[in-house]
Amino acid sequence: MVLIPAVNRDPAHWSDPDAFDITRPRQRNFSFGYGMHSCPGAQLARMEMAIALETLIERVTDITLIEIPTRDPVQKGAAPTRMQLSITKNTTIRR
Repeated sequence: MVLIPAVNRDPAHWSDPDAFDITRPRQRNFSFGYGMHSCPGAQLARMEMAIALETLIERVTDITLIEIPTRDPVQKGAAPTRMQLSITKNTTIRR
């Protein structure tokens, strides 16, 4: 399960924490823990995400956000519950 309700969204640190900003400066991320509390599956999760994103980029020519995602409160922050996208499939996929 991926739970990212608070990653890079601290309102005390960012002026618009809910905005997706790919140019936002990279900060230290504790999503997989740190030191003796690090997640043993972190490297596997990173490799799986890289493969998933590479496959998505190869198979899709255009992804457009149709509406602002809705979020529901969870224990720490708010988790996306609905996100409508328009996806155009790449018809020239190499296999």
